Amino acid sequence: NHCDDAPCLLVCPGGALHRDGEDGPVLFNRAACIGCRMCVQACPFGVLTVDREGRGVLKCDLCVERLAEELEPACVTACPSGALTFGGEEAAIRAKRRAAAGRIAAARASARAMEGRAGIP
Repeated sequence: NHCDDAPCLLVCPGGALHRDGEDGPVLFNRAACIGCRMCVQACPFGVLTVDREGRGVLKCDLCVERLAEELEPACVTACPSGALTFGGEEAAIRAKRRAAAGRIAAARASARAMEGRAGIP
């Protein structure tokens, strides 16, 4: 999740968080991080986390390098269940509706096939 009005940007005293362009993702500069973790506390979605060693912060950058090459973020590509999607909200809603319509059509076809096998007209 990349907030339009990101509270982490406001609370970071070291300037380690910045936005890529006017409406791009919030990016993290590890070298500028002073380790105060104020951004972790301010994030309403739990996107910012502390690294395993407890010394720094980790944050998704939406794979900006992949996006520049017109590829999806790595997590979307690697997700085995297809639960992760990338794109605008309207595209996600359309995809969910298509998937739901496909499931309904498959259920109806299955019900018709079962009725045919049971001799139900």
